[in-house]
Amino acid sequence: MSPRSVPASMSSWQEERLRTQIVQEAALRSRIAQEREEGIRRIQGQVREVNHIFRDLASMVTDQGMQFETIEQQASSASMSTREAGEELKRAAERQKNARERLCWMVAGVALLLFLLVLPSLPRSLLTSSSPQEDVAVKATGMPRAPVVPERYKSVSVPGLADGQLGLLPEGSVVVHDTARLAR
Repeated sequence: MSPRSVPASMSSWQEERLRTQIVQEAALRSRIAQEREEGIRRIQGQVREVNHIFRDLASMVTDQGMQFETIEQQASSASMSTREAGEELKRAAERQKNARERLCWMVAGVALLLFLLVLPSLPRSLLTSSSPQEDVAVKATGMPRAPVVPERYKSVSVPGLADGQLGLLPEGSVVVHDTARLAR
């Protein structure tokens, strides 16, 4: 308040009181303005902190999103690799089975070949059965005894076999085709 606005009827005490009141109001308004200013600054600082928190949160969400995508890709890759490994195991088992079959056929073929190559070159004494008495006779005379051939086979000749070769008769019996021995 200016001195002109003060009524003339007021006393100096009242004027002083009015001035004090005006000064107090101005100080109060000044304090309120300062508190508002400080409150606004505090709010601005808090807004900055919240802004910083939201930025950090957005960064974390982005990073986690990338991690989830990476995990998903790795899980998909592992699933595909597992499927391929299963198929590869099936193929390997099939190859092993085929190899085992081939080996069995090869062993059978080699055994048959050995049988066909070795059997004709075996000594006749191994092919005929002898009793212990015949073994003693062979040792004493130095000559093996001719096997006893039943009469029904003496007149049988097998076409295409030379003397001393083995042959199968129609009934499936194995005989030695040696006419010289049969005559003895």
